[in-house]
Amino acid sequence: MQELAAHEAVRVQKMGLAWETWAENSMVKPSPRLVNKALTIACEVMPEAGDGVILAQGGDQRGYALHLKDGKPIFSVRQTGRLYAIAAPTASIGKFSLEAQLEKDGAMSLAVNGTIVARGKAPGVFTIQPQDELSIGEDILSAVGNYKAPHPLKGKVDNVRVLTE
Repeated sequence: MQELAAHEAVRVQKMGLAWETWAENSMVKPSPRLVNKALTIACEVMPEAGDGVILAQGGDQRGYALHLKDGKPIFSVRQTGRLYAIAAPTASIGKFSLEAQLEKDGAMSLAVNGTIVARGKAPGVFTIQPQDELSIGEDILSAVGNYKAPHPLKGKVDNVRVLTE
């Protein structure tokens, strides 16, 4: 078998870019591409306990997470290692819906059952793609938020949607 990649570097680069474009357009990539895009995360949660990661993408350098602490939903954004977090003022009981947004100007919002319960500010959108892939029900590698990974959620997460603009 002969390795041709070293002799065809331009062709390999073109094929890689073509695959990335196809994978993103076909939505087969495991994690959303976040660079320079506003972000909306929505899901439904039925927790069995008051703490745990609902979903996370990224890690201790950059990324985002939805998680619970003492039953209170928290939206965390980490950029260049610094944490920006907003939290609901009260615990959510039973099944509830969450929607978190990170706007292009860095404005953050968190809504529970359609009502905005917290607002905050991050420096802006992600300028570098987070390394850790999207995980649901835990933060698999390094922690985005103020918790120790994997910090699994006891409960159920449904109807997850991560939208970028």
